[in-house]
Amino acid sequence: MEKEKVVFCTVGSEKYQFDRLMHWMETIAAEFSDYKFFIQYGSCNYIPQAGNIKSFKFLTEAEFIDYFNQADILIGHCGEGTILQATEQKKPYILIPRDHTLGEHVDGHQFELARLLNSKGAGIAFTLGDLRDKLVHPKFVEFTIDHANTINILNNLITNSQNDKDPISFDSKILLICSGGGHYNSMKLLKDFYNSFKDRVWVTFRIKNIEIELKNQNVVWAHHPTIRNIPNFFRNFLLALKVIPKMRPRLIITTGAGVAVPFLIIAKVFCGAKIIFVELATRVERLSLSAKILYELGVIDQCLVRHENLKNIYKESSKIILIES
Repeated sequence: MEKEKVVFCTVGSEKYQFDRLMHWMETIAAEFSDYKFFIQYGSCNYIPQAGNIKSFKFLTEAEFIDYFNQADILIGHCGEGTILQATEQKKPYILIPRDHTLGEHVDGHQFELARLLNSKGAGIAFTLGDLRDKLVHPKFVEFTIDHANTINILNNLITNSQNDKDPISFDSKILLICSGGGHYNSMKLLKDFYNSFKDRVWVTFRIKNIEIELKNQNVVWAHHPTIRNIPNFFRNFLLALKVIPKMRPRLIITTGAGVAVPFLIIAKVFCGAKIIFVELATRVERLSLSAKILYELGVIDQCLVRHENLKNIYKESSKIILIES
């Protein structure tokens, strides 16, 4: 007897609804009645209903891993974290880009990544029909991000600064700034660089998995959410005014997003810190809003990008560094 197929669909921790996908999943579950579906719906307003669907708003990390491991096929939004997890498990996946015109995200960067992945043959669904077809013929296409070159660039910055009036060393204080989700996961991949600094401080969000992982670290808990949240922008600005002049970091590494803006502005004004912005691999055709704001304000010293499109846009700028893959 053929084993029952298990599908795990997750929308992550985004603060935006993805009701379109939830409606699609309800339709798909009815058509694939011999499949079992587990759905983590997060901030969605619509919860799909079907006898072969079990839905959860959020899952603990242990629960998430358990359902992830059970699944034969993974479905999720087109974010860096989802595809990296699928690649790690070597499981067939289908990614659906969130549409910002439908209030599913802040901008259209998931479509940028979707187009890139689609050109490489990955499982991308732009329509319900695509999702149906990909579910019938699921496939796995490996997607990896080599952070070794990023770490080499960062290490070279330390070496090259030795001729500066105030050189950076591994004895200098380093500040690591990032939002949750993919921004935090991308920062973790740089640990072989920042773990060389004994005096390091995190600025991030008090989210359960982050709080557990950083329990023995020096952390400043920033206010969130930050996307289109003016009150929290000013709360973080005041928090930065309080802590940055006392810390006086010499180097700051950030992977974005909104939390970086007030802290980096204050750090540049009060400390003259060296600021490196490492863009996520999801940014293919344009800089993220936070990186663009900080670049235009002259706050960041270098912005590391992974796609040649971005380097070509800013080809006259020595601040934009392409990470060779």
